[in-house]
Amino acid sequence: MEELQKKIKELAQKIENSVKKLKLEDKEIELKEIKEQMSAPDFWNNQNKAKTISLKFNTLEKLLNTWNGLLNKINELNLLIQDKESNSIIKEIENNYNNLLELFNNKIQELYLQGKYDNLPAIITINSGAGGVDTQDWAEILERMYLRFAENN
Repeated sequence: MEELQKKIKELAQKIENSVKKLKLEDKEIELKEIKEQMSAPDFWNNQNKAKTISLKFNTLEKLLNTWNGLLNKINELNLLIQDKESNSIIKEIENNYNNLLELFNNKIQELYLQGKYDNLPAIITINSGAGGVDTQDWAEILERMYLRFAENN
C-alpha cells in the first residue's frame, strides 16, 4: 500500500509539473477571451475567421478539460489512498491509478504534437522507385504499416 501511495504521489507531481508547463491559467484566460469574441453579434459575418476561432476554442476547451480532469482524478486518488480504511478498495485504487497513468502517458505524447500544423491532416505518398519487385514489396509493407498506425491512432 505504501508503494502505491508513493506511485500516486509521483504521478500527481508529474501531472502538476505538466500543468505548470502548459500554463493552463493563461489558456483559461485565452478561452474566456475567445468565448467573449464568439458571443459578439457579428461573429459569424466572416465565416473563415469564425471557423478558425471556433476550432481554437474547441481545442483549448478539450485541452483544459483533459488536464483539469487528470488533476482532479489524481487528487481524488491521493485522498483515497491516505484514508485509513482504504485497504478494502486497494484493488480499485490500483486499477484507477493504472488507468490514470496510461491516460497521462498518452497526453504527454500528444504534447509533442503541439506544433502549428500538427492538428491538420497529412498526405503521405510512398513510391517504390526503380528497384524492382523488392522495392515494390517494401513500399507495400510500409504503406500497410502506416495505414494500421493511422487506424489505431
